[in-house]
Amino acid sequence: MVGACLHKDTTPAERAKAQNAMMRSRLGLTDEQASRVAALNQKYAEKMEPVIKGSSGPLVKMREVKEIEQQKEAELKQVLSPEQFEKFLAAKDQMREELEQRIRKQRAAKTH
Repeated sequence: MVGACLHKDTTPAERAKAQNAMMRSRLGLTDEQASRVAALNQKYAEKMEPVIKGSSGPLVKMREVKEIEQQKEAELKQVLSPEQFEKFLAAKDQMREELEQRIRKQRAAKTH
C-alpha cells in the first residue's frame, strides 16, 4: 500500500487520503476503524515525508521505508480484524508486485 503512494510530487495528506480510500474499499472498514486508520495513515505519511524527499541512496531509503512500514503495520494490527489485516498484507504485496513490473517495463523500454 505504500509503494504506489511513494511519489515525490504528493503531499503527506494526499498520500494518506489515497491510502484511506483504498483501505476503506478493500478492507470494509467500520466508521470507527476508518477514523483510526485515517489517523495512522496521516501519521505515517508524515513520517515517510523526509525519506521520500531526502537525498539518501536507494538502499538507505528502502531500509527506512521498511522500518516505518513495520511500525505502521504493528499499529494497524491493533485496529484491524485478523481477516482485514490479512487482506491488507495481500493488497500491499499485490501493489508491490505491480510496481516492480512497471519498473521492469520502464527499464526494458530504456534499453531498446
